[in-house]
Amino acid sequence: MNKIYCYVTLLIFSVFMYDALKGYNYFFSFFIFIFMLFVSSKVYKFQKGQKLKDSYKAIPILMFLSFLFNDKHIASSQNQASLNVLLASSVFGISMITSFLLFGETVRHFLLLLGCIAFSTLFSFLFTKKYIL
Repeated sequence: MNKIYCYVTLLIFSVFMYDALKGYNYFFSFFIFIFMLFVSSKVYKFQKGQKLKDSYKAIPILMFLSFLFNDKHIASSQNQASLNVLLASSVFGISMITSFLLFGETVRHFLLLLGCIAFSTLFSFLFTKKYIL
């Protein structure tokens, strides 16, 4: 697998998750989110970026994903770029499912999508800056 394939797969999963959420199929979107987490947790193999402080290994999402996918390198081999992708995709998926569940009938779906993209990008950028050496 290549870095481009990982990005394309994450983009396709996010489109499928958006379509599933537009159709109010939360169960299917949750499974797409799990696959999205799997791909984004393996991005560390293909990314080159700045080294991180050792304290990043205590991030709960990393410990959970390394346990869930039985890969200890998820919690120990991240760099700045791969952690940014992992956090952005996980926060994007969680915020999409939550916002569509809570506000799907009252707010336009495109506005929810834009808000989730902005939130996940900003959150992952700021959160990753905390752990860069």
